Amino acid sequence: METLWPECDPQAANNNLKAAMYALRQTLNPNQNEANGNEGSSYVLFQEGNYGINPQVELWVDVDEFEHHWMVGLRLEKVGKGDEAAKAYQLAERLYRGDYLEDDPFEEWALLRREALKDIFLTILSKLGERSMQEEDCESCIAYCQKILAKDPCREDAYRGLMRCYGRLGQRNRAIAWYNICTKTIKRELDLSPEPATVEIYNKISKDEYI
Repeated sequence: METLWPECDPQAANNNLKAAMYALRQTLNPNQNEANGNEGSSYVLFQEGNYGINPQVELWVDVDEFEHHWMVGLRLEKVGKGDEAAKAYQLAERLYRGDYLEDDPFEEWALLRREALKDIFLTILSKLGERSMQEEDCESCIAYCQKILAKDPCREDAYRGLMRCYGRLGQRNRAIAWYNICTKTIKRELDLSPEPATVEIYNKISKDEYI
């Protein structure tokens, strides 16, 4: 109550909490009649002075599913089952609809969790992008690289992926355009020059060499 309503006196905060929990119950169980005393199907219970999630209720949480598919993919990849691992990574990637609690970006308690999940998401995109590149699926690789840059515009490996894909597709102008974007972004954000590997790909594209 002190966290949610720090300016309220204890009685008012207590009333606010009860009203909030009632609204939550009505949202989760709109047809639940709390007067009948049957709490078996209620999502929220009040026991011994505490509110909690009913352990008998089956819950589907996107974050849990995301991490589950990520771990499955890792295990499959380690035993050499690349195709099955890729499917697990794809399932995880589809579940990531935005950063963790992105509507509350300044909540410190969620910061580490948010960044950890984002790191996993970026790693998944990198793995799927690399696999697409190996399979000569340039269109899919481009999509994965662009998703990486949408989250982290300083990821040079993603720029290199875009340059290689467009180079292989014969669109040298697009490859060079991405190199120029990379150069400007890295300079503006980090005050650095592109990595040697990025410059090397640019030089090969400029000479029409296969990359």
